[in-house]
Amino acid sequence: MSPPDMAGNSRGNGLNLEQHAEITQLMTQLREANDDPKKADLTKQLDAAIVAIFDKDMSSRETDLSQLEERLTKLRAQLDRRRKSKSEIIQLQIKLMVNEADGLGFSGTPAINGRQ
Repeated sequence: MSPPDMAGNSRGNGLNLEQHAEITQLMTQLREANDDPKKADLTKQLDAAIVAIFDKDMSSRETDLSQLEERLTKLRAQLDRRRKSKSEIIQLQIKLMVNEADGLGFSGTPAINGRQ
Protein backbone atom coordinates (compact mmCIF):
# COMPACT_ATOMS: atom_id res chain seq x y z
CA MET A 1 0.00 0.00 0.00
CA SER A 2 1.32 3.44 -0.90
CA PRO A 3 1.83 6.09 1.74
CA PRO A 4 -0.82 8.80 1.67
CA ASP A 5 -0.68 11.61 -0.88
CA MET A 6 -1.03 15.31 -0.08
CA ALA A 7 -4.72 14.86 0.78
CA GLY A 8 -4.09 11.77 2.89
CA ASN A 9 -5.33 9.39 0.20
CA SER A 10 -3.39 6.39 -0.96
CA ARG A 11 -2.48 6.71 -4.63
CA GLY A 12 -0.26 4.47 -6.68
CA ASN A 13 1.93 7.49 -7.42
CA GLY A 14 2.13 8.86 -3.85
CA LEU A 15 5.30 9.02 -1.81
CA ASN A 16 7.99 6.55 -2.71
CA LEU A 17 10.10 5.00 0.04
CA GLU A 18 12.94 7.48 -0.45
CA GLN A 19 10.63 10.48 -0.20
CA HIS A 20 8.86 9.02 2.82
CA ALA A 21 12.20 8.39 4.54
CA GLU A 22 13.42 11.91 3.72
CA ILE A 23 10.29 13.54 5.13
CA THR A 24 10.36 11.32 8.22
CA GLN A 25 14.01 12.24 8.81
CA LEU A 26 13.33 15.95 8.33
CA MET A 27 10.37 15.81 10.72
CA THR A 28 12.50 14.04 13.34
CA GLN A 29 15.27 16.62 12.96
CA LEU A 30 12.73 19.44 13.14
CA ARG A 31 11.29 18.09 16.40
CA GLU A 32 14.80 17.79 17.86
CA ALA A 33 16.08 21.18 16.65
CA ASN A 34 16.76 23.64 19.45
CA ASP A 35 17.61 26.83 17.60
CA ASP A 36 15.58 28.93 15.19
CA PRO A 37 18.11 29.01 12.31
CA LYS A 38 18.26 25.19 12.30
CA LYS A 39 14.44 24.97 12.40
CA ALA A 40 14.20 27.47 9.54
CA ASP A 41 16.68 25.46 7.45
CA LEU A 42 14.83 22.19 8.11
CA THR A 43 11.50 23.85 7.34
CA LYS A 44 12.95 25.07 4.04
CA GLN A 45 14.15 21.53 3.22
CA LEU A 46 10.75 20.10 4.18
CA ASP A 47 9.07 22.68 1.95
CA ALA A 48 11.25 21.67 -1.01
CA ALA A 49 10.51 17.97 -0.44
CA ILE A 50 6.76 18.56 -0.22
CA VAL A 51 6.79 20.80 -3.32
CA ALA A 52 8.57 18.05 -5.28
CA ILE A 53 6.00 15.47 -4.16
CA PHE A 54 3.12 17.80 -4.98
CA ASP A 55 4.53 18.58 -8.43
CA LYS A 56 4.96 14.87 -9.18
CA ASP A 57 1.41 14.18 -8.00
CA MET A 58 0.00 16.99 -10.17
CA SER A 59 1.89 15.70 -13.19
CA SER A 60 0.43 12.25 -12.62
CA ARG A 61 -3.07 13.69 -12.26
CA GLU A 62 -2.65 15.66 -15.49
CA THR A 63 -1.59 12.45 -17.26
CA ASP A 64 -4.63 10.64 -15.84
CA LEU A 65 -6.90 13.47 -16.97
CA SER A 66 -5.42 13.47 -20.47
CA GLN A 67 -6.03 9.74 -20.74
CA LEU A 68 -9.62 10.16 -19.54
CA GLU A 69 -10.22 12.98 -22.03
CA GLU A 70 -8.83 10.81 -24.84
CA ARG A 71 -11.10 7.93 -23.83
CA LEU A 72 -14.08 10.29 -23.60
CA THR A 73 -13.37 11.60 -27.10
CA LYS A 74 -13.28 8.04 -28.45
CA LEU A 75 -16.51 7.13 -26.65
CA ARG A 76 -18.26 10.24 -28.00
CA ALA A 77 -17.15 9.36 -31.54
CA GLN A 78 -18.39 5.79 -31.09
CA LEU A 79 -21.73 7.05 -29.77
CA ASP A 80 -22.07 9.43 -32.73
CA ARG A 81 -21.34 6.57 -35.17
CA ARG A 82 -23.98 4.43 -33.47
CA ARG A 83 -26.52 7.28 -33.65
CA LYS A 84 -25.85 7.72 -37.36
CA SER A 85 -26.10 3.95 -37.92
CA LYS A 86 -29.17 3.42 -35.72
CA SER A 87 -31.42 2.18 -38.53
CA GLU A 88 -28.77 -0.16 -39.93
CA ILE A 89 -27.97 -1.60 -36.48
CA ILE A 90 -31.66 -2.21 -35.76
CA GLN A 91 -32.26 -3.81 -39.17
CA LEU A 92 -29.25 -6.11 -38.74
CA GLN A 93 -30.47 -7.16 -35.29
CA ILE A 94 -33.98 -7.85 -36.62
CA LYS A 95 -32.50 -9.87 -39.51
CA LEU A 96 -30.47 -11.91 -37.02
CA MET A 97 -33.56 -12.59 -34.89
CA VAL A 98 -35.67 -13.56 -37.91
CA ASN A 99 -32.95 -15.92 -39.16
CA GLU A 100 -32.67 -17.41 -35.68
CA ALA A 101 -36.44 -17.91 -35.50
CA ASP A 102 -36.37 -19.61 -38.92
CA GLY A 103 -33.65 -22.00 -37.76
CA LEU A 104 -30.99 -20.27 -39.85
CA GLY A 105 -28.74 -19.16 -36.97
CA PHE A 106 -25.23 -20.45 -36.48
CA SER A 107 -24.87 -23.48 -34.22
CA GLY A 108 -23.18 -22.67 -30.96
CA THR A 109 -24.48 -19.11 -30.84
CA PRO A 110 -27.04 -18.34 -28.16
CA ALA A 111 -30.56 -17.91 -29.41
CA ILE A 112 -32.35 -14.69 -28.55
CA ASN A 113 -34.93 -16.44 -26.35
CA GLY A 114 -32.38 -18.75 -24.75
CA ARG A 115 -33.12 -21.82 -26.93
CA GLN A 116 -30.99 -23.23 -29.70
